[in-house]
Amino acid sequence: MHGKGVRDIKGYNEAIEKEGAAEKLPQIVIIIDELADLMMVAAKDVEDAICRLAQMARAARNAFSYCNAKTISRCYNRYN
Repeated sequence: MHGKGVRDIKGYNEAIEKEGAAEKLPQIVIIIDELADLMMVAAKDVEDAICRLAQMARAARNAFSYCNAKTISRCYNRYN
């Protein structure tokens, strides 16, 4: 992204499209089922991985969301 002078995936894909290249970056969706079970087994490792994913999503100006299975109405979103 830095080499193209853009700050997010949308801008990168637009720059690639102008150049006529075919390889755009995709938007990625990661779904983690039963996060509570993972947290019970390896809380520190899981927390570190989720924090790293959130940091990378923020750097690329992507949305990062996670939900608690018990109260689906309470989702936590991070939009940049």
